Amino acid sequence: MKKKLLLLITMITSGCVPYAYRTDLSDCLSIGNYTNKITNEKIINELNSTEINKIQKITPTGNVKFGDGDSTECPVTVTHENGTSEQGFLISRGRWSQQKKLEYKFLSKWDAQQQVEENNAANKIRTEQIESQARARDTESKHDFQSASITAYPFKAEIYCYNKKKF
Repeated sequence: MKKKLLLLITMITSGCVPYAYRTDLSDCLSIGNYTNKITNEKIINELNSTEINKIQKITPTGNVKFGDGDSTECPVTVTHENGTSEQGFLISRGRWSQQKKLEYKFLSKWDAQQQVEENNAANKIRTEQIESQARARDTESKHDFQSASITAYPFKAEIYCYNKKKF
């Protein structure tokens, strides 16, 4: 009983970090095996290596969102070195692997990407409907062709009979 209780306590306490202690961006992103090891400076330096407008400070503004696969997203407010600030998402990929990739997307780019994904999904549904309608027409015309009456469709019936004799 004591072992089960200890196991339950360790399971509860190992996954919970009080909000007051969640000051590191690595905690915000919940990067596996690297929590509390990656400092904010390392994350900012990695992002500044790809950003044109250099980042000075990143402040988490919301809860972590777990994406598909091994990615996590955290809404943040970014302050640039020129004094401007903007909102966006800090994304980490490779949460469970040794190769981590950090990326920052502006809110406008994020919305545009979501719109593109929604449009792609709608186009996929539309093409599937068109293909299913085309398949339905093909099976209907095949049925009409194979059950053609000699009086109604003499040419089609002759071709069908000829093909039957050939096989």
